[in-house]
Amino acid sequence: MFTTQPVLTQYEVRLSRLPEAFDGFSIALISDLHGQVAKSLLDQLRACRPELIAVTGDLIDSGKPKTAAALSFLREALAIAPCFFVPGNHESRLPAYPRIREGLQQLGMTVLEDRAVSFHRGSSEIWLQGLADPGFPGGEDRMERALAAMCGNDRFRLLLSHRPEYFPMYARYGVDLTLSGHAHGGQIRLPGVNGLFAPGQGFFPKWAGGVYQEANSTLIVSRGLSHCPPLRIGNPTELVSITLR
Repeated sequence: MFTTQPVLTQYEVRLSRLPEAFDGFSIALISDLHGQVAKSLLDQLRACRPELIAVTGDLIDSGKPKTAAALSFLREALAIAPCFFVPGNHESRLPAYPRIREGLQQLGMTVLEDRAVSFHRGSSEIWLQGLADPGFPGGEDRMERALAAMCGNDRFRLLLSHRPEYFPMYARYGVDLTLSGHAHGGQIRLPGVNGLFAPGQGFFPKWAGGVYQEANSTLIVSRGLSHCPPLRIGNPTELVSITLR
């Protein structure tokens, strides 16, 4: 159990194609727990009063695959709001991941691996999509094929994908809003520097943490909730709360 309290980062995001019924819709973004759960995280999550909780991968750490704390946390989170999960690169490395996925589904989580579901608010709906990490069989080609298949309608599209570095691809397929993690905030953040290093992006990553725009597509990247790797400077762990407008 990790004890350092994450900061709460709040975003209000204006999206031109958002159905009117979803104005004010609240999402909590949780990413990169790596099996570490701050004691205060559930209290912070409850205070956000989300209508949807997005968990964007690396729930556990492949080097120390202890799932008890994360699963206990998610059991409580499900009492707050519906939870949707996509697996990250650490899940892709674990032979035991199919068993972990089954455990998540038994808890009541919706696991989105290269598929989409509709999410309703009143009589309106959005298309909630998820991509499995490219570390799973099929890699980037599988991701692109899945994304193309999921984007064949004109509904508002909210994508959960662990990897922010594929944002140009998400934008190319007309995704309205993508929620990601993986970059851990660039590990070291200095004034004027959006992170020093991120996996998949290298030094001075473009998409390390925050809100980004490309054409009509928006990306929100969580800085993550764990100290794995342990070096974080000027880069506290964070719980992200998003209000759609």
